[in-house]
Amino acid sequence: MYNETTLDITVHRANGLDDIDKFGGNDPHVFAFINLNETEKGAKTDAAEDIKDLKWEQTLRIENLADNTTHVYVEVMDGGVTSNKPIAYAAIPLSQVGQAPDNTFAGEFKMFDKDGRRRGVVILTLRLRKSEDPSNDFEEGELQQGISEVHSKHQERFNYLQNKEKLQRFLDNPVVADHTAVFIGTRSTFGRNHNMSAAQSALNATITRGR
Repeated sequence: MYNETTLDITVHRANGLDDIDKFGGNDPHVFAFINLNETEKGAKTDAAEDIKDLKWEQTLRIENLADNTTHVYVEVMDGGVTSNKPIAYAAIPLSQVGQAPDNTFAGEFKMFDKDGRRRGVVILTLRLRKSEDPSNDFEEGELQQGISEVHSKHQERFNYLQNKEKLQRFLDNPVVADHTAVFIGTRSTFGRNHNMSAAQSALNATITRGR
């Protein structure tokens, strides 16, 4: 069905993403991919210039879709210095694109949080085309309400990324990093076969002194 087919994803804007609106961000961007096992083949936008008004107006391109492709997976991420914070996600069925005039669908798609509850929307134009067709010769059409879903495997990925980001923020805390280094150094000093309770005592003493 999708042999030698390219998916163009024009990312227009996003609304109602509370985490970015309330707490700010460093690098809010959109990441899209079609295979949960090959996310490295996905594409992402540049950072939005204004975190209070999330606009991108950027087209992502995913080429050579597999015949069994059913969805494009979309994630809004807020990049930091050491990790990406997942904000919202959705799985968008491509069947609605294939049934649209010129295989082009401009829509507003609901996004979801880790529990599958609605969290804002993203406005996209999706176009399926043969790889040899020109990428810019089409009519965009009127904005419609698009269909988006919570895919269980996608939700698992999102929750994993969110937990990973929280752990990274915890480890990046200077106090935690300092205590972790002391603990590792104490373990090395006492030797691999020494009772680790002594090392733990040293770590506890360090924490107490730091309060």
